[in-house]
Amino acid sequence: FENINETIFVEPQDAFFKVEGDTVLIVYDIAGQVLDENKLKEKIISSLWLCDGELTLEVPIKKYKANITKDELKALEIKVKVAEYSTKFNKSQKGRTENIKLAAERINGYILPPGDIFSFNQVVGERTRDRGYQEAPVFIDNQTVSDIGGGVCQVSSTLYNLALLANLEIIERINHSLPVSYVPLGRDATVNYDTIDLKFKNNTDGNLLLAAEVVDDTLTVKFFGKEKLPFTIEVISERVKTISPPITVKEDTNLPKGEIRIKQGSPGYVVKVWKTYISEEREEKVLVSTDTYNPTPTVLYSGVKAVENHESQVTQNGV
Repeated sequence: FENINETIFVEPQDAFFKVEGDTVLIVYDIAGQVLDENKLKEKIISSLWLCDGELTLEVPIKKYKANITKDELKALEIKVKVAEYSTKFNKSQKGRTENIKLAAERINGYILPPGDIFSFNQVVGERTRDRGYQEAPVFIDNQTVSDIGGGVCQVSSTLYNLALLANLEIIERINHSLPVSYVPLGRDATVNYDTIDLKFKNNTDGNLLLAAEVVDDTLTVKFFGKEKLPFTIEVISERVKTISPPITVKEDTNLPKGEIRIKQGSPGYVVKVWKTYISEEREEKVLVSTDTYNPTPTVLYSGVKAVENHESQVTQNGV
């Protein structure tokens, strides 16, 4: 029986969506099959008394469906690309690149039903070393430091821009404390497991399929759904204020007294982000957010190290 089952056993395979460029396809499910041992025993026993020489029996098989079938996916009516957004990263930063790939894999293929809320932290999960995440630069207390999971915020920020372009309702989103390089000002979304999340709601009447892909130095995310938007969305960042960096003076015991070393800071900004809806009938501009980015101070290091006197000292002993 074990030998027979090895020959006929088929593991069921779920149907799934496959994205090729701007097209979404359904890869059909495969039904599973396994030997029906009880029926085969019954057949053998009942046929033994009728056997005259060679006995031939048809092997009974149990068939069972995959958990997800093609018909179930077809019923979701996911047919066309709704929106797309891409960002670039430095692939020479190995740890950061790996973190981006891991988070992108977690969100790829996620299906968001109508009325449901997407939570980045819930879908991606905790960013830990045990789950494959590595150390990379992150912002903590207005400073850049190394920590596990650095780079994941690029995935959440890219996804935030996709949600804006798909006209989804933003439930929760916080900008970084300092500007980031991979998206325009006001269009980033920082995340930190259990404390800061990115959440948006599928406020459409159709299911949405989220596709995420990393190719070379580019992260691309797309939404596929029932139909395209009846308008075009443009997202615009407007810098409304520049905040000059403050000046801080610190003593430097390694710098000679009287000398000054300057570490230049960077300005902060107040930014407004607008969404413009463009259709044949009208054009409408709506405020999305007003964000503040902190400046980093310019530090003046003042030397306090004593300067040694190397002049020769002469001692005169009498006349």
